[in-house]
Amino acid sequence: MDTLSIICIVLGLWIIIKRAPLVFAPSATLRRYDRLVLSTDARIRIAGVVIAVVGLFLFLLPVGEEMLEKVPRAMGCAMVFLAFVCLTFAGWTRQRIRSLVNFVNSSVGDIGLRVIGVLSVLIGLLLIYVGGYGL
Repeated sequence: MDTLSIICIVLGLWIIIKRAPLVFAPSATLRRYDRLVLSTDARIRIAGVVIAVVGLFLFLLPVGEEMLEKVPRAMGCAMVFLAFVCLTFAGWTRQRIRSLVNFVNSSVGDIGLRVIGVLSVLIGLLLIYVGGYGL
């Protein structure tokens, strides 16, 4: 397996693990996200550090092919920028994410959140398939 396949499989598993609870308990999942990640500025900064590490890994990843090399590098640059915003403006970032989560929760409701969860799981399965077998 090459590194791009491993990244696809890991990303697919991560998406499934993070979004599958939306299918079964959407409101409780959003409350858990709020309690675990959005409750303090320090937790936003911790998430920023994790995002920075993953972004740097993607940026420095040797993929080898010309076109495929640009996609992980672009994603890595975007993640490093997002991590910089999380680390520098933690309070502002927390307020923006909370308002976005509240908007999504109030506008789509439980059915919409379940649909988002099912679609996310399908995208995760697709990434696992692409990483394991290729298209």
